[in-house]
This record gives sequence, structure tokens and C-alpha cells, in this order.
Amino acid sequence: MLSENGQRVFNARYAQLDENGKIVETFEQAVRRIAKAAAGVEENKDWEEKFARHIGELHFIPSTPIWAN
Repeated sequence: MLSENGQRVFNARYAQLDENGKIVETFEQAVRRIAKAAAGVEENKDWEEKFARHIGELHFIPSTPIWAN
């Protein structure tokens, strides 16, 4: 879970936007998107949940290009 300031930074810099600039992705959805992409190369799909947990609990924070793309 993000702090209030963390949520503001996420919304301003990393949340996916629609063609009108409206936020269309929550922090939790972004975490799932990143975890799924990272685990996609693993044979054991338990990694997706592990990645999501660590990213979601802010134990591991991917770099800006990962969030933005």
C-alpha cells in the first residue's frame, strides 16, 4: 500500500493514462502487470505471485522504465 505522497507520485509519473490523460490503472493493477511480465519467462508460475507480493509491499521497487512501459 502506498502512502498519500507515494500515490501522488505514482499517479503523476507511472499510472497508465487513456488518450484523454485520465488515469486508467491503479497501483495494484500496475504491480500485477509488472509481476506478470517478470514471471512470464519462468516455468513455475508461482513467481508471479511472489513478484507481486514483494513489489506491492515495496520490498522491491522496479526502476522507472519498468513502471512506465
